[in-house]
Amino acid sequence: MTNQRRGSAKLFQASRNSRSPEGARKGKQIGRAKPRNHQPTKKRPEPGDQASRKPERQKGLPGAQRLDPCVPAFQALRKRALAFPGTYEDYALGETLVKLKNKNVIVALGRAGGGLSISCRLPRSGVSAVAKFSFASLASHGLGKAGWVTAKFQPGDEVPLRMLLGWVDESHAAVAPAVRQNR
Repeated sequence: MTNQRRGSAKLFQASRNSRSPEGARKGKQIGRAKPRNHQPTKKRPEPGDQASRKPERQKGLPGAQRLDPCVPAFQALRKRALAFPGTYEDYALGETLVKLKNKNVIVALGRAGGGLSISCRLPRSGVSAVAKFSFASLASHGLGKAGWVTAKFQPGDEVPLRMLLGWVDESHAAVAPAVRQNR
């Protein structure tokens, strides 16, 4: 009886080993392809050759297009404008307007034609921005007289995001009513 147990134990152990990675290494591997004839590799080009340069791969999904700089700039400007207390988003004439509770517009953002346009009220830096930057101009419809400045960017243009975020802050300070503290 002990021999039967030993024999069955060996069978059990053998079947267990054939399923484990260790048993698979020890035993014969079934279904393995025969190695193909090895062909010598081609000569590698020198580092300075044109053929040795690989095309630069874009990060992200294969076949995905590179993101235009206007898209994240629009999202960042919208997020900054909506971060102020009492602001909400409105839409008019294809533009995104960020307004205060008292319905005063802080900033107008547009994405017409794939580019970016932003209009802000800049009482301190508006005149110098129009004189200094080619993308900035006084806002149309008589708003330029009140200190409103519009900046327009075409798709693919470099967007000075830090400066525009500062414009949003300045516009909020100019449009928001002064907070009175009663003490």
